Amino acid sequence: KDSNVLMLGVGAESGSARILKYLTKDITIEQILLTARLLNKYDIIASYSFIIGVPTETQEEMMATLSLMKKIKQICPKSVFSGPQILRPYPGGSLYDLCIKKGFTIPDTFEEWGDVDFGKFGELSLRNYPWIKNKNLVLALSTYAPAALNYNFMKNYDFKRRIYSLISLIRLRLNFWLFPYEYKIAVKVITTLRILNLKIKKLTKNESNNAKI
Repeated sequence: KDSNVLMLGVGAESGSARILKYLTKDITIEQILLTARLLNKYDIIASYSFIIGVPTETQEEMMATLSLMKKIKQICPKSVFSGPQILRPYPGGSLYDLCIKKGFTIPDTFEEWGDVDFGKFGELSLRNYPWIKNKNLVLALSTYAPAALNYNFMKNYDFKRRIYSLISLIRLRLNFWLFPYEYKIAVKVITTLRILNLKIKKLTKNESNNAKI
């Protein structure tokens, strides 16, 4: 506080001790929880990042990450969460070669990047991750969990986000991660609205050009 620190980011990444070691994080679960206690004590907002979809990660380890996120929120109510985001393997990264061996493909040219199938939040589509067997679970955790745990902040956004965040909060309290239909419906609605918006803009532009002629 004396240094005007308002928020501190913590790259926690996983609630599994094995995955933390696998990622060479050199931290423990208890140390992550300690940061929550200290930041709460000094009234500093804690921003935690987590990832999911790591090669060899089990369903139990994914749920351990969610459990850790919930514990952090209980200890430090002002915590905000980025993720668990789906792992993005970068060339040169420690997991990149392993992901390639397990079937991950990445474009070689800028033109090929233009055809990449991205998720609606910027992540690569789960079709790029052949080692992830329970894709619905990963999709549900990566979309509903942060919306639920960040509910106190999300409720200040527009009506659609508040509703989505409330649905996510209900799922979190019920610990229900099957059938992520709300997300899929939201994606379709957003995609449709974007296409309509582009068509309207194109039509308006054409009418404006015709008027000039």
